[in-house]
Amino acid sequence: MIAATDRPDWLIENLRKVPSVIGFLRSSAVPSMQARTEGRVSGTPDVARAPLNITALDEADELWAVVCALVLDHAERARIPVPPQIARQWIDTVGSVPRVRGFATSDPEAINADVFAITQWLVERAWALALGASYTVPVDELVDQIQKLASRIPQAVGYQFKAFQRWACPECYRREVEAVWAEDQLAGYECDHCGWERKIERS
Repeated sequence: MIAATDRPDWLIENLRKVPSVIGFLRSSAVPSMQARTEGRVSGTPDVARAPLNITALDEADELWAVVCALVLDHAERARIPVPPQIARQWIDTVGSVPRVRGFATSDPEAINADVFAITQWLVERAWALALGASYTVPVDELVDQIQKLASRIPQAVGYQFKAFQRWACPECYRREVEAVWAEDQLAGYECDHCGWERKIERS
């Protein structure tokens, strides 16, 4: 059982796994076996092809649908716009309610960009989601699904999405603080409006 005060960090930590989980599932769906030199029937030129791993694609789509459902629900409750990337997904409606069913494209670069953007949108609202009574069940179900899928990813694929909680600049209060990265590590924060910055000292 996660204590209420720990839920925001717990949610953010699991949201950071979404891009690598979806990337791993989609890449594992593509057959890696070498093409056979023999035909399906002796004397024919047809080469047997390994089938796609439909289960992995379905799992990626299902996780994405749950992620986007949380986005749609929070945007409606908070009366804020959904991220524009939502409109590029595979959407159908149940009654009058829009539901994301998966990715509307097979382009890996477009998918990666959308996953990163929408995941960051959730990270920026993690405190409201993790502590809001209306989101207890959806957040728990999403994290449970992420953890089950992430447990199957080899450690070598453990890329961590650079997500962080945004906050207003403590100097000018006019812009949100941006993260600064160096050599794949968080190096500090800065405001591109007034020039305020804070560096992270590493031992």
